[in-house]
Amino acid sequence: LEDAGWEYRYGYWRKTENYTTEYLNINLVVDSSNESRVKVAEEIEKQLEDLNIDCDIDETGKNPIENAVIKASAYSKLSGMPTIALDEGLFLEGVPDNIQPGTHVRRINGKRLNDVEMIEYYIDLVNKYGDNGTLKGYFLKGVAIVNQDNTYTFDYKANRCFTNKQSNVIDEGYPLASMRTSA
Repeated sequence: LEDAGWEYRYGYWRKTENYTTEYLNINLVVDSSNESRVKVAEEIEKQLEDLNIDCDIDETGKNPIENAVIKASAYSKLSGMPTIALDEGLFLEGVPDNIQPGTHVRRINGKRLNDVEMIEYYIDLVNKYGDNGTLKGYFLKGVAIVNQDNTYTFDYKANRCFTNKQSNVIDEGYPLASMRTSA
């Protein structure tokens, strides 16, 4: 938001242009279709129920920013409230373009993988394309905020190094964390 000219002051975001100040209420609807994020944000799930919002957004974007905008726009339209949406994609060094996960980290060849299947699939990629049991890559994370007729976006890259050695602990909903080392 700061990159878009907003400042956080006195408990709310505000932006002043041409002697007009616009305020962004901090009561936001936050979207996430990832089950583990929803667990962390149970209050958000309750807010969606209170607003009578129950829908499945078709994420047709070509990158995480486009998907975040699609979701934030849809939920903002349904709720009539400012909305934040998140999305991410995974990109791995040396892996051919036709099998890069991109925005389909969990959906491989049209199938939604469970946590165990994901670990098996990505360990196979580490073994095939990695070096000495490790494979470097990054998550590209996209964030979109929709407030009335305005859309604000930003992204950031989180470098990762994956190993073919799986931890005994699987963080439900985040299975790749069980095979990650520091980048």
